[in-house]
Amino acid sequence: MRIYTVYTKPGEPEPVLIKEGFSWPAVAFTVFWALWHRLWWLAGGMLAAMVATSVALGALLGASEAHSAVNFGVVAIIGFVANDLHRRALEAKGWVLQEVVAAADADAAHHRYLEQGVEQSPS
Repeated sequence: MRIYTVYTKPGEPEPVLIKEGFSWPAVAFTVFWALWHRLWWLAGGMLAAMVATSVALGALLGASEAHSAVNFGVVAIIGFVANDLHRRALEAKGWVLQEVVAAADADAAHHRYLEQGVEQSPS
């Protein structure tokens, strides 16, 4: 089971679900992941951090295993904080945390959220 946070915004037809924990897509696609989620400032910051790290380490260490290890560390940190940064960006845009849902995948979490909403509505 995975844990998902569900965000809604007045006027938006569908909620946004964000998985808790490590984000493999953010590790694999870094800047493109941020752009996909319309996190423009984050994408710019990620790109700047990655370029600055590569340039500084290239100047200090040259092409070495330490350079690769540090770059891997930067990308791993991005993977650990990516979903939290996505949540923070949604909240800054007016989205509100509605529910925390446990489910096997995002589709099941969305379905479970909708079922809970139906059960909680007054008859």
